[in-house]
Amino acid sequence: MKTIPIHLSGAVLAALVFLGIPSAAQAQIINVDFGTSYAAPYTGTGVIGTGTTWNFVSGGSDQFDGGLTTTGLALVDNNGAGTSALLTGTSDFFGNQAVSGDPSTAQALVQNFGGSNGSPGVLQYQVSGLTNGLYTVAVYDGNLSTGFTINGASAGSTTSFSEFGPNAFSLGGNYVELTDVSVTDGTLTIIGTGLDSTQSFQADISGFQLEAQAVPEPSTYALMFAGLIVLLLISRRRKSLPNS
Repeated sequence: MKTIPIHLSGAVLAALVFLGIPSAAQAQIINVDFGTSYAAPYTGTGVIGTGTTWNFVSGGSDQFDGGLTTTGLALVDNNGAGTSALLTGTSDFFGNQAVSGDPSTAQALVQNFGGSNGSPGVLQYQVSGLTNGLYTVAVYDGNLSTGFTINGASAGSTTSFSEFGPNAFSLGGNYVELTDVSVTDGTLTIIGTGLDSTQSFQADISGFQLEAQAVPEPSTYALMFAGLIVLLLISRRRKSLPNS
């Protein structure tokens, strides 16, 4: 009879530990769309997450606009909630390679872009104010063949003029993706370099998404540790009890 409360308390604690294991801080997703408002800003989903709120960065309302230096632009998450993240970077120009269409289609994202000219063309953006940890990052470009590095690691390249292809996201076609990107100083840097054989002086970025990989909350670790200690004590108590 004396062991019943012990068994019950052990079962309850084990259940709490089990329930606590999947508990994690919500993974934050941020979407950024570059281009001109000649075509409506993108309102669909990307390859990461389901939210449809995009931070739109544009130089104007024509099909081809002048450049824009963005410094410390506050970003919202993919559901429209404020974040601590800030966007900084410069585009020499903004363009749109096709007539405006349904802003929820994949082509509506990759046809709009920010670009940079040079020898070769290099386009760089930074997102600061991030929580340190691991991130998954997708970068979109359907206009020219562009190679991408994310925090110094190669993310591959897109192919040329894929925005006129099927209305779908294609890995290595109109987007690249890199997982386990380590952020240690709160900053994530995306660099695009022009690779197109006829226009290597130009690099384009249509948009990008970043997602913080979810990690267990400190309270979850504490619950798991406390549960483990109590279960060990219960096990020792049961061994010390006389056989019934």
